[in-house]
Parts: sequence; C-alpha cells; structure tokens
Amino acid sequence: TIALPSITSLANQVFRGTGGYWDAIDLGPGLTAIGSDQFYQGTFQKLILRRTSGVVTAPSADSIKYIYNVWVPSALIASYQTATNWATRYNAGTITFHAIEGSEYEHYYADGTPIT
Repeated sequence: TIALPSITSLANQVFRGTGGYWDAIDLGPGLTAIGSDQFYQGTFQKLILRRTSGVVTAPSADSIKYIYNVWVPSALIASYQTATNWATRYNAGTITFHAIEGSEYEHYYADGTPIT
C-alpha cells in the first residue's frame, strides 16, 4: 500500500502503468482532484479517498479506468455514484464504492501512516 496523506492533487499520469506494484493507494483528506490518465494501464484494486466533503474530481472516466474498488466516507457514496466520470464506471458495473468506516482503512496513526 502507498499512502500519501498530505497531497491536494495528483498531476496527470502519476500512477500510469504502475498497476500490480501496489495493493492499494491511500490518499489523504486534502485531495480535491485526480489528474488525467491517472491510473491508466494499471490494475489497482483499491483506492482510498479520505476527503470528507465533496467528491474528488476526475477529468475523465479514463482517469480512473483501472480502479475497481474505492473506499470513501459512507455519507459520500451516493455522491460518487452520480458524480461526473465516477458515475460512468459505476453505471457500467466496473467500480464499487465501499464505506471507509468500519473497514481496514478507517484508522491512521498520528503521523498519517495507515494502521495495518
């Protein structure tokens, strides 16, 4: 798992083609946007989005094309299911949203590292 607890945005293609190297990508509560072709040509099974208000924007469905499971605060699941580009993959049945509360990804150490 890679954890980036302090970022606010991801530039284009940061994780392009690196799928299979990471079990999960855990992104901090300050993240507001994912760049284009972010996870393209990867096979990331898990994405953890800790932002507690509003949806992390994705510029296209291809930005999140190879993400299959996403953990978000339960209050935001419906928002992600209908959000631009997230909805495309959700409605195609290729992405599943999970509640972060009560999951293995819920807690953090004080320094921001996930508890495993």
